[in-house]
Amino acid sequence: MGKALIIHHSGVIGGAGVSLLNTVRVLSTVDEVTVLVSDAPDDMLRELTALKDSLDINVISYGRRIGALTGYSGGNRLFSPRFIYRALLILRQWRYWNRLIRKLDPDVVMVNSVVLSWMSLLPEMRKRFSVCFVRETIRGAVTRCYNRIIRDLLLRFGKVAFLSEYDKQSWIFPDVRSVVIKNFVEPSVLDTSISRDVVSSDFGLRPESFHLLYVGGVSRMKGFDLAVKAVLDCVADVELIVAGPDFDYRRKLSGGHLSNYEAGMHSFIEKNDSHHRIHLVGRQMNMSKCYSAADAVVFPMRSPHQARPVFEAGWYSIPIIISDFENVREDVQDGVNGLLFCPDDIRDLSSKIDYLATHPVETESLGKNNWTNTILHHSKEKNNQLILSLIKEGR
Repeated sequence: MGKALIIHHSGVIGGAGVSLLNTVRVLSTVDEVTVLVSDAPDDMLRELTALKDSLDINVISYGRRIGALTGYSGGNRLFSPRFIYRALLILRQWRYWNRLIRKLDPDVVMVNSVVLSWMSLLPEMRKRFSVCFVRETIRGAVTRCYNRIIRDLLLRFGKVAFLSEYDKQSWIFPDVRSVVIKNFVEPSVLDTSISRDVVSSDFGLRPESFHLLYVGGVSRMKGFDLAVKAVLDCVADVELIVAGPDFDYRRKLSGGHLSNYEAGMHSFIEKNDSHHRIHLVGRQMNMSKCYSAADAVVFPMRSPHQARPVFEAGWYSIPIIISDFENVREDVQDGVNGLLFCPDDIRDLSSKIDYLATHPVETESLGKNNWTNTILHHSKEKNNQLILSLIKEGR
């Protein structure tokens, strides 16, 4: 049995966090696993701690923030205050991470995000087989100065795992140094036996309406305002389930304040008296109820972003409506297992929602095809084996 160390960049259970949990589950069957994670927020820390005994893993908090290069699609703009702050933390934490890796003495070190690619420069990292999971979409062309720097850092890892062929090709990465390991569904976590009508009552939804699920909270980048305004613009009887950080959670994180965007959307919902159509259900530690209540899923991201909801919707045999970016076409074929709409176009999005709400036979067919896509490309068995093979190769 080897010793594997996994370093995660956030305390939030988002798409990368769920992928981390799945990776930990499979590695714990063959290795002594230690996971390093933030404690602010402490969602991921609490989730891992709850799994500590059953998986026989070690869980360590490194504190609030980790040094990171956050300039990816959906992340911070280059040279913005947040980008600079996180980048400067690298200098402050350099000795800490080098000492910690030396102390834990793993034979494999894995970082769970491209924002931690700088760790390939750590002397203690270079002594071991190292892996970087690139869970983010590249921003712009690989020839951009910043992307060339990141690519050079990635090439210093023993292996780089991408989520799709599109991502691998975008980085122009050599086959011998990389592998594609898609995100996958953990069947023991997502329960498909929950009744739509029962959970609809829990969320205050009318059973006869068309239920559209949006995953991403009150985030501009993930298109919260687009989802809300498109639903209110629909002719059909549509209700929107909003899962993720809501206004109350955002206030809690920021000392009682909302950003201009959040305050504007809060005011918009109140002004339009739309609570009977827009249901904010907050953060969900388990998304089973949300997917069980939904007839379709919408992911109206404003910039290219990895979209776990695509195949999680497929697990529930429901279709996805998603922004038409090149990186999603590997998993979503327009009119086959979902619908693509013009990014940032509320009218186009509203028309696609209306189509699904008024064409139940076609919606059911799209959902069945999305289930097939999930089973073929995002199965636990196939991708777990790729993870195990990756570790075996390094030893």
